[in-house]
Amino acid sequence: ELSQAQLDRVIGLCRKLDGVPLAIKLAAARVPLLGLQGVEERLGERFKLLHGNSHAAPSRQQTLLAALDWSHEMLSPPERAVFRRLAVLAGGFTLDLARVLAHDQDLDEWAVIDVLGSLVDRSLVMADAGEVPRYRLLDSMRDYAGLKLVESGELPDIRRRHAQSIAATMDQAYEDYWAQSDAQWLELYGPEVDNVRMAMDWAVQHDQNLAVRLLGAAGPLFLLMGLAPECRQRGQSLEVLATSPQPGADVARFWLERSRLYWGVGNTLMHDFALRAAALYRAAADRRGLYLALRCLAGSGVLPPVQAMSALDEMASLEQSDWPVRLCTQRLLAEVSVLKSIEHMAEARRVCQNLLVRAQGAGLEGVMSAALNDLASISMALGDTDAAMLTCEQILARGRHRRDNFVLHALAVMACVAFVKSDLPLARAALTDFVSASRSRDWEWLGLYAGLLALLAALEGRYEASARIVGYAAHSYEQMGSRDVVTVYAWSRVNGLIRDVLDPTVMDRLKGMGADLDPESVCTWALSPPPG
Repeated sequence: ELSQAQLDRVIGLCRKLDGVPLAIKLAAARVPLLGLQGVEERLGERFKLLHGNSHAAPSRQQTLLAALDWSHEMLSPPERAVFRRLAVLAGGFTLDLARVLAHDQDLDEWAVIDVLGSLVDRSLVMADAGEVPRYRLLDSMRDYAGLKLVESGELPDIRRRHAQSIAATMDQAYEDYWAQSDAQWLELYGPEVDNVRMAMDWAVQHDQNLAVRLLGAAGPLFLLMGLAPECRQRGQSLEVLATSPQPGADVARFWLERSRLYWGVGNTLMHDFALRAAALYRAAADRRGLYLALRCLAGSGVLPPVQAMSALDEMASLEQSDWPVRLCTQRLLAEVSVLKSIEHMAEARRVCQNLLVRAQGAGLEGVMSAALNDLASISMALGDTDAAMLTCEQILARGRHRRDNFVLHALAVMACVAFVKSDLPLARAALTDFVSASRSRDWEWLGLYAGLLALLAALEGRYEASARIVGYAAHSYEQMGSRDVVTVYAWSRVNGLIRDVLDPTVMDRLKGMGADLDPESVCTWALSPPPG
């Protein structure tokens, strides 16, 4: 019997079965034996799972596999060829991608269009209307096409062709990124993220030079879609290859995008990766590439102030009047970072406000989020806590419909304002939300703002917990390579509090223990209930 508690699971199962009546009927017949959860867990082997036992039904309906076999036999050889080759596409595909992927010596790219139309008419391929139409195979159809692709012996060649096609698409996406608004660019390239993932997975195993090219080209896609932690992880396995002596545009772009992915997460790594990119771009006389690498060097917070200002001056000399707005905002972003690091906060606020106006006019939502984040911390540094709180609330409101990571910064600044105003309940609430958001993003920016967690514990009278978290924060700061105004405030205040209470020997021992904590343990210590 279908209960209310089971309804969501049953709906999910029907969706995973593509709403195909035969598949749903066969899955339902397995529920008495396996239960709903058992059926759900075994859908990956659906052609073994979904077979029937009714001898009264036509033979083609005895199993889902047999039903699809029967449909497949009705196809012409060109239709079968295109159908099976589409199996390697994930998350849908464009007509252009299908043309490149499915053609052969007997089936040119224009003939593929006709065949694709026939497959749509037969409901083997679904067409999604839009300004740029996309096509997709239902999961059952895709699994079946995959079996036929393996049987044909074409799988290795088609997987290679897919990865190369996606790399070419993302090369174009990278160029378009600098000239288009976020919304326009994401509408065009955002749907390809699953194809990009599949291409990267294949390239890492079979063509690492292509993998380096793909990761560099897809950096903006992962950033704008809020998937920076995933992209950082994917890039780690390729660093050794990209370090070997093989200079070129793909390698330079790889290091540039690696650097951009570490902004605010690992400033030393951001600096080191940018240094490699800058050297390669300088040697290649690549004006734009060098400009972007200098932005990462100046904005990393690692360079001494004189060198950082020199990098900004070189960026200004490289900048061209016909460059698109997104490119030119990179120098303003770096300038704000440098001005903050030398504590020229009023000037930093002026540049930040100019940056906001330019980004808004060009539809650069990600740049706007970054500028608002800087504006919040600048207001905090200038003692304007009300302005800082209002800006944080604006960032959080934007964050409800965006997937970027600036919500983390806003919650940290909000907690800092609450500490300044002695509002511990608000600080705890903001940090609870911060921990939840950081956890969902592979603990992004936890290390940078761990001092706030330590301060919460100290102000709630949990001094031993605070000392442990201070140890973790100190270790994180070493890896970061720099700190911002919020970090400095939390660090100086919490150390003063625990020094007044704990014996120096005990405090040092607890800090040493805290340095080895994992992120989950840090958050457990930080958010434990206050005494009493």
